[in-house]
Amino acid sequence: MQRQTHHSRSRGSASAAQGLLLKAQNHLARKELPLAQAIYQRILLADSGNLVARRNMGATLVEQDKLEQALIHYEAALKYHPNDAELHYSLGVITQRFNSLYEAMGHYLRAIELRPRHIEAFENLANIQTQLCLYDDALTSYQHILDIEPGRDSTLYSMSLILLLHGHFKEGWELYEHRWATPDFGKKHPDEVKRIWNHPSELNGKSVLIIHEQGFGDTIQFCRYALVLANLNARVTLVVQPELVTLIETLNNFTLPQLIQVTTKDKIDLLETHDYCVPMMSLPYALRDSISGIPEMGQYLWANEKNISEWHKLLPFNEKINIGIVWSGNPKHKNDANRSIPFDKFKAIFNIDANFHLISKDISDKELKNIEKISKLHVWVDRLLDFSDTAALITCMDLVVTVDTSLAHVSGALGKTTKLLLPYAPDFRWFLNSESTPWYKSAELIRQDKRMDWDSVISKVTTDGFIT
Repeated sequence: MQRQTHHSRSRGSASAAQGLLLKAQNHLARKELPLAQAIYQRILLADSGNLVARRNMGATLVEQDKLEQALIHYEAALKYHPNDAELHYSLGVITQRFNSLYEAMGHYLRAIELRPRHIEAFENLANIQTQLCLYDDALTSYQHILDIEPGRDSTLYSMSLILLLHGHFKEGWELYEHRWATPDFGKKHPDEVKRIWNHPSELNGKSVLIIHEQGFGDTIQFCRYALVLANLNARVTLVVQPELVTLIETLNNFTLPQLIQVTTKDKIDLLETHDYCVPMMSLPYALRDSISGIPEMGQYLWANEKNISEWHKLLPFNEKINIGIVWSGNPKHKNDANRSIPFDKFKAIFNIDANFHLISKDISDKELKNIEKISKLHVWVDRLLDFSDTAALITCMDLVVTVDTSLAHVSGALGKTTKLLLPYAPDFRWFLNSESTPWYKSAELIRQDKRMDWDSVISKVTTDGFIT
C-alpha cells in the first residue's frame, strides 16, 4: 500500500511538472519571457536536473541577451546530461558568442559525435573554421552537410565564399547563385530575380537592366561590369541606391557605344521592358564566357570638379599631407565586430605628422565626443550629404586609410592611394596573402597577422615610408 502511494506521488509529480512545462512553453510562444522563467525556476527548485526546464531557461536568457546566466544553466544541465547533443550545441552557440571559438568548436564536435546528422552544429563549426582560416576543414564540414542534405542552398552559398576567397572564380560564382534561396536574400526563386543571356553574342543591341542587391560598397565594386556590357554593345540601365546615382553616372566618362542610364528602384516601373534583367552581383557569373577573372580598369569613377574645388577651400593650408581615415563601418553589418577597429587602438595613427580627415558618416555620438579632443582630426559629418560629397573629399586626400567599408570601394574606384586594413579572415573579395588586389590597382592590403590583432596593423601603417 505504501509502495503504491509512492508511485502515485511520482506520477503526480511528473504530471504536475509536465503541466508546468506546457504552461511555460505557452508563455515562451507569446514571448512572455519573465513568466516562462518563473515557471522554469519553480520546476528546477523541485528537480534541479530537469533537462527541458534547464535548456528552456537557458533559451529564455539567450533571448534577453543574458548570456552569462544562460551559460550557468546549460553547464548545470550538462552535469546531469553529459551526452545530450542539444546541450552541447547550445553551449557551442553561447561560447561562440563570447568569442571563445576553440571551446565552441569542442561543443559542436561533441554534438556531432552524439548526433552525426546535426546540420546546425556542422554549419556553426564551419563558420568558426572559416573565422580561423581553416578553410579546408570548413569545406569538409560543409561537405558533410551536403552528404546529409544534398543541394542545401545555404551550404552551397557558404562554400562559394571560400572558393571565391581562393580565386576559384568559375565554380565560386556558380555556387554564389545559391544565395537567392537563403533567408538572407529572401528565399527568392532564381527565375524571379534574373533573365540572363546564354551567350555574349546575344547582347548586341539588346537592353539589360542591372539591379543593385546588397550594400553601397558592393554597388560601387560591381558597377564596373556595366562597362563590360556597354562595350559588348548592350543598352545598359543601372539601378543603384539614391545616394550613389551622381557618382555612378560618371561611368559615362568613358567613351562607350551607348551611354549607361543610371536610375533608382522607385523608377523601375517607368522604364520600358528590358530584354534581360540581372542582379548586379550575378554579373561575374553571367559574363563568365566573356571575361576571365576580374576586369581590371584602374580608375572608373570620378568626383565632381566643382565639389573638389569647394573642398580644397576648406582643407588646412599647410605643408602636411592630408589623410582620409575610416576606422569603423555600419554597426548593423553582421561582420562589423570583425572588420571595425576600436578607436582606442586606431588612434595611434595620429602619431603621424599629418592632417587627418574623417571621411565617414558612420560614427556614434559617443565617438564624436572622444575625437573632439584631437586637434589634427577634421570631422566633416555634416557636409557629407551623399557619396558625391565623399568622393570629392577623398579626391582631395593624399592618402586614404580605411577598414573594409564602402569608403574603401569609393577610394579604390577613384584611383586614390588607399591602405585597406583587413581582419585575419577577410571578406571573399580580398583573397588571401597578397598585399595588392585586382579590384583596385591603387589599394594596398594590410592584413592582421593573427585574429583581432589590430595593433600590428596600425603599426604597419604608422611605420610606412610613404607616410613618414
